Amino acid sequence: MIYLPFIVLILSLVVKITILPLIPSFYVFDEIILTQIRRLSLPQLLNTIRVEPHPPLFYLFLKMFPIENVLISKIIITLVSYLLFFLAFLYAFKRKLIQNHKLSLGLTIFVISFGFLEITSRVKQDSISLPILFIIAFISLNMARLHSSLNIKELLMAHLLTLVLLFTGYIAYFQAMLVLLLATIYLHKFSIPKYLYLALSLILSVYFSLYGYNQLVVNSQRFTWVNDLYNSLLYAIRAYLGGYSGINFYAEALLIAFAFFFIKSLIKPPSINRQFFLNVVFLIVLLTFTFYVTKFFVSIRYISFLFLLISFAVGWGITSSFT
Repeated sequence: MIYLPFIVLILSLVVKITILPLIPSFYVFDEIILTQIRRLSLPQLLNTIRVEPHPPLFYLFLKMFPIENVLISKIIITLVSYLLFFLAFLYAFKRKLIQNHKLSLGLTIFVISFGFLEITSRVKQDSISLPILFIIAFISLNMARLHSSLNIKELLMAHLLTLVLLFTGYIAYFQAMLVLLLATIYLHKFSIPKYLYLALSLILSVYFSLYGYNQLVVNSQRFTWVNDLYNSLLYAIRAYLGGYSGINFYAEALLIAFAFFFIKSLIKPPSINRQFFLNVVFLIVLLTFTFYVTKFFVSIRYISFLFLLISFAVGWGITSSFT
């Protein structure tokens, strides 16, 4: 059971790599814009993305891709994304988060979801920023769990990866800062976590004043499209689970089952470290409130980390029902 997420992850990669050459390959939506910008010279690229809502690192990363060959580019991004997810799961396994906190089923639910399968093959920032966020989240939750001791190497790794996210994907970056803040609070008796978090905050301030503010001003009118879509947690979860299939019996039944086991895990908490359980519930509540305010529920790409946390709770509910 504890190896189930790894088995499903590898099987899904094999299936995806097998299927990709058999179907037409083309860029869609934001992929078209990203790959067009990538073709620019470096000075033109840096100037152009000042009016785009994304940081520069992923565009530079695409410079290494044979972007004219859509199939090869999608295979490369899929392999890199899966490798990073594998490393995130491996860290959780090595630190016994999966075993001791019964995360196996929740991780498996996440891997078989429509949202995961779509994101990992898109030539977009999320395919890279999301697994990096997961690595940071697992490190942070582990440090919060073991708050009486401090692993300097892992602490530095989490902060360096968060810095990478600042230049890769803003939404993933701010969620990483949130979970890092949670770990920093738990590690309050140590000085190093506070100084490192302060350093990240100062870097953010400098970056925002020199670069990010201009992006915010220029793009503030571009996101009016979110007002035309459903900003709904239930709609987003249904889409994450089964895709944009519209309202039908199977989609609704899946959502009802998902909600039932989630509620069951809250009524009857799992027999795991209580602090870990409360941290997951706290992050679910906080992110849900934040996403309603920011209207992030309009896209499944924005809610991936929240969906993972909810999947943990659903996995706990299912496990308690059949044991």
